[in-house]
Amino acid sequence: MAGTEMDKYKKLRLFRGTIAVSAAYAILSFGIILTIYFTERGGVFVEETNFPFAISFCIGMLVIIGFLIYKVNTFEETPVRTSQYDNTTCPDFWKLIKTVDSDFELLTAGDLTDINLDKDQLASLKLITKALLLAKLPNGSENALSVSQLSTLNDMGISDDNRLLTADEINSLGLHLDKGQQAALGITPKLIKENKVDVNLRDNQLTILNSIVAEKERLNKLANKEHICVRTNSAPNTTNTTINTEGNNVTNNILQLARFEKGLESTSPISGSVDVKCNHLYPIEMAAKDVKWNPDNQNDLRCAYASTCGLSWSSVCQN
Repeated sequence: MAGTEMDKYKKLRLFRGTIAVSAAYAILSFGIILTIYFTERGGVFVEETNFPFAISFCIGMLVIIGFLIYKVNTFEETPVRTSQYDNTTCPDFWKLIKTVDSDFELLTAGDLTDINLDKDQLASLKLITKALLLAKLPNGSENALSVSQLSTLNDMGISDDNRLLTADEINSLGLHLDKGQQAALGITPKLIKENKVDVNLRDNQLTILNSIVAEKERLNKLANKEHICVRTNSAPNTTNTTINTEGNNVTNNILQLARFEKGLESTSPISGSVDVKCNHLYPIEMAAKDVKWNPDNQNDLRCAYASTCGLSWSSVCQN
């Protein structure tokens, strides 16, 4: 049940409970009135001994019941604030795709363990080159090549850093990449699905991959990250940039963008430098924050992003 529906359901139950209690009091009040007029002892007890209380009780409860009935009949849900702009719109010349179909949805080491790609399949993904290994598994990193792996790579005598290593080289020369290293190389569901024929993906592996994709889609939807905006070839080149949150000319909107990039709330303290990724964004997530943080100007965050990254976003930032 969605959040707004749940709120409405709870309020409805609250009102029904209030009416039930009021109805009980109404029956009691009606019983007192009948006692006054149709029994002698009751009439004496109520009219002579407790008359002020009885009248106040009856009239007060009738007024309260009437008021509650009026409130129930005229009750309206507080309108849910929605974006004034399409929440799936992308910057100009960018495209909207499902996150799991992008190059940014990495499979984790655990995912790769479940899929159990062998060395031939890994090589068929056209990932393993000398340059890629050294760039994505640098010395000192968590998944850095071991001494033996580096020795094996050097012993190959490869002059072309971008030549694809064969499955035989990966296997027979001992360059066995663990799952963490495979994940660090950037293996994505998109990459596997697009190359499933060349990779010779087995039926059970495809079934596992599909279940992993379905779970990632579910989690992404909950996090407002089901879709992603990415550059197309016709879009101007953009590079990641850095916000100095302590600069003299930093506006409130730019500070808000820095908080968004750090996963903070709109008024959270922030200091230092914050990196802004300018090659992709999650439009629904950013639109939701704009609605929450900027109810009067529901494009401030996205326009700050466009300005910081040097983008044109005409569907959101008309000025």
